[in-house]
Amino acid sequence: MSKVIYEYGWIQAAKRAEVPTEGISFLVRNIVIAQTGNEDKVQSKADELSHLRFVSESVRNPLLHAQVFYLQLPASLVRILVYFCSLGKALYVSMIDSRDSSNDFGFAFYHYDPSIGAAIIFILLFIGTTGYHIVQMFTTSTWFFIPFVIGGIFEIIGYIGRAMSSNQSPNWTLGPYLIQTLFLLLAPALLAASIYMFLGRIILVLQAENLALLKKKWLTKLFVTGDVLSFMLQGAGGGIQSSGTLASMKNGEHLIVVGLVVQILFFAFFLVTATHFYWKIKKYPMPRSCSPDIPWRKHLNILYLTSFLIMVRSLFRLIEYIQGNNGFLLHHEMYLYVFDALLMFLAMVIFNIVHPQEIGRLLRSAANHEMSRLHDEEQPKPYERYP
Repeated sequence: MSKVIYEYGWIQAAKRAEVPTEGISFLVRNIVIAQTGNEDKVQSKADELSHLRFVSESVRNPLLHAQVFYLQLPASLVRILVYFCSLGKALYVSMIDSRDSSNDFGFAFYHYDPSIGAAIIFILLFIGTTGYHIVQMFTTSTWFFIPFVIGGIFEIIGYIGRAMSSNQSPNWTLGPYLIQTLFLLLAPALLAASIYMFLGRIILVLQAENLALLKKKWLTKLFVTGDVLSFMLQGAGGGIQSSGTLASMKNGEHLIVVGLVVQILFFAFFLVTATHFYWKIKKYPMPRSCSPDIPWRKHLNILYLTSFLIMVRSLFRLIEYIQGNNGFLLHHEMYLYVFDALLMFLAMVIFNIVHPQEIGRLLRSAANHEMSRLHDEEQPKPYERYP
């Protein structure tokens, strides 16, 4: 029944926002498809209107009607959501059509000859930035960047796999293909794990945990758990593909898509959390947030920039896998290097230039100061003789 209430609320909100008839028709049509699982059952406008009457009658009960709180949604928001749903549907249909048409073609590891030159260039680039990160991590004791460094190593291994595949063209084997697929898929999840922990440390340095949407212990646990879940799903998808059959390739792709969706959802919520914290501390400044000795704005902006790069890359990968074996993106190697390799390299280089060592050092100094203060307070007072 709650599903019916939800549907009715959206339809009435769309009507109140004066959305064109086509927009409401689109909403009802998708409700019918979602309930029946069969698009052929939506034959005519009469079917849509009869379903709308059914939904309306289902919520005549005043108690149920009171729960339709979405009717208070702003009209402008409803219009935006409806039109974005229409756009999303059009994109999804085009992707599915492209995916279905791939059944007419044989499965192939690559639909082009992988470029050995591009692979070698990015192997060298990632070796450079990852090696520098290793030096920075050990010299500054920034241990929460260990996943970030491992992500850089995964990028190196992944492009080594692509270089191996390029030497096999056109008789590619499963091993190098799986190496480049798995390691390039999983590397950004490791980069994201360190970024999650970085936000927690910025909040602690500012001593502004009360302004955060999530407490530090929950912030790290929640997002790292989501990252691990995404990592495992994508890894499991790659493991299923290792059998090499056409069916396993398709099943592995489905699991990888689920993993990418999980990664994007958690990352989007992370960006919401970071933005919420920024606006809160801007509205209610803390003493440490006003100190010129704590460059938290600079590091938060770097966090936003690198998070944006990882988000764009994840969206690219999701679209790539949804399009399927005969999709446009899988037929053009250039997009892999522009929207994956280049973006991940930039994310790593940005953290080379503006390394989080400042935040780590400030956090350690604050902790040492607090420990010394507590130690001084616990010192026994000198014995005083009573008169």
